[in-house]
Amino acid sequence: MKRFGKLFMVLALVLSLVLSLAACGGGGEEAAGAEAPAFTERSWKIGHVRPQDTSTDIDVQSFVADLKEATDGNLTVEVYPASQLGNYTVVQERVGMGDIEMQLAPAGTSVDKAMGISSAPYLCATWDEAREMYKKGSVLTNATEEMFAEQGIKLLAGYPKYFGGIALVAEPDSPRDATANKGMKIRVPAIKSYELTAKSLGFIATPIAYSEAFTSMQTGIVDGAIGSGAEGYYSSFRDLTEYYMPVNDHFKYGTCK
Repeated sequence: MKRFGKLFMVLALVLSLVLSLAACGGGGEEAAGAEAPAFTERSWKIGHVRPQDTSTDIDVQSFVADLKEATDGNLTVEVYPASQLGNYTVVQERVGMGDIEMQLAPAGTSVDKAMGISSAPYLCATWDEAREMYKKGSVLTNATEEMFAEQGIKLLAGYPKYFGGIALVAEPDSPRDATANKGMKIRVPAIKSYELTAKSLGFIATPIAYSEAFTSMQTGIVDGAIGSGAEGYYSSFRDLTEYYMPVNDHFKYGTCK
């Protein structure tokens, strides 16, 4: 938690600097010695996918509190947890259009399918490998920043969480055999890599939005879900999950933008 708190503090200071520069207006001799205009009060929105009071929500609340303090109370950011602003792919599009100011969520692929590279299966197997793969300036991070920029979005930082797994309402057939038919249908994000991973592990893949995954499991449309990990399933699906498979299929890497 301290690690994430420091991360958001850095982001707060960066945003504070940017906003302060914007408030000061133009430079040059005309601005020299002139009193900087007062910073206009602003109210922003930030959305994320986790329920209220989860570790992610607590980190976001800490982040927006730091932002408010760093801007002397002139910038307030209202937090919308649990996909209240819409499915994260839709919210990402709205950030690109300027309709919503900020988001903490995985990279959505509805605009650019190539953004699925950040959640490609088995990119790394350990936290040390993940640090190298997703660090600032890495090939993956640079490519992700460029794709976000093409959508009019500025990537501020990454938010690492965990290695992924599969949550199920019951034990599957032959759970220890990776290639065996599990006889179960599971929700997958609308990203091809997840669909292929689910099929390769013996499941029937059904693309469903994350915001609709709980209801789909509850009503029996699917028997489980892939695309999150132990922390995420406990936060959002603990009332339904009876069996968890820690397959470490992907590294959960949220993006703050």
